[in-house]
Amino acid sequence: MGQKTFIGVAAFLFVLIGGAIALYVYDAGRDDQIAEGITVAGVDVGGMDSGEATKVVAAKVAGQVERPIVVRFRKRKYQLSANDARLHADVDG
Repeated sequence: MGQKTFIGVAAFLFVLIGGAIALYVYDAGRDDQIAEGITVAGVDVGGMDSGEATKVVAAKVAGQVERPIVVRFRKRKYQLSANDARLHADVDG
């Protein structure tokens, strides 16, 4: 292998490895950020960190969980509150 070929291959490998390291460092700095386009319970949480996303989703889900459940059985109507049903939203889970 000639000296020019060796230098070309070495330069290519140097650029390739340098790019991989730069990409790793960039990605490692975004560990807590949720990828764009992700939705939870119909809420777009892309670009948020986990704390922000938890607050936004909890606010939306809390309103839905607090509504009473209405069940009809044999011409009778039963209403059950979320508290009576021991219903809660596990947003962190």
